[in-house]
Amino acid sequence: MTNQDELTLARTGAWTDEETKQLLAWRQAGLSQKAIANVMGRTNQSVALRISGLQKRHAAETARARRSWSVEDVSILESMLREGATYDDIARQLKRTNKGVQQRVAKMRKEKQPQTKTAPKQIFTKPMPQPPEIKPITLTPEQRAWAKPEPQTHRNAAWAAVAVAVGLAGFILGGLAQ
Repeated sequence: MTNQDELTLARTGAWTDEETKQLLAWRQAGLSQKAIANVMGRTNQSVALRISGLQKRHAAETARARRSWSVEDVSILESMLREGATYDDIARQLKRTNKGVQQRVAKMRKEKQPQTKTAPKQIFTKPMPQPPEIKPITLTPEQRAWAKPEPQTHRNAAWAAVAVAVGLAGFILGGLAQ
């Protein structure tokens, strides 16, 4: 059978709701796109495009920009949890992601738990070692005199070094000139 024969045998036209439900059921069951196309009498490309479109629509419906939970949403969530609904069912009903529902349930459970303050755990069992006590030093008059800086004869020691170097240079150059 050629591709032209497949096209003539394939069903054409819009997808019905029943066909879409059957497609999703077979897809969740693990059938490949090609197998679904053969069973439904549609082309492989038609099935692939339909699956892609449904995935995009689902992503657009569930992707919300951190929509806050209203009081009505929380009450629906609580009633569905009491009835034993799964997170997937709740997410579909509230048009939220499965992860978003799980996080909200965790937050609600945490809020219901009594808040008890516990004393901080004692980490150290022995007292920390302390540095030795520092005693002030008293100097004798002789030590005080020795600790004083010597008087500086030049205002700047660097200029004194320059003066010595120039003097030596003049002496050396003068001696060479002779």
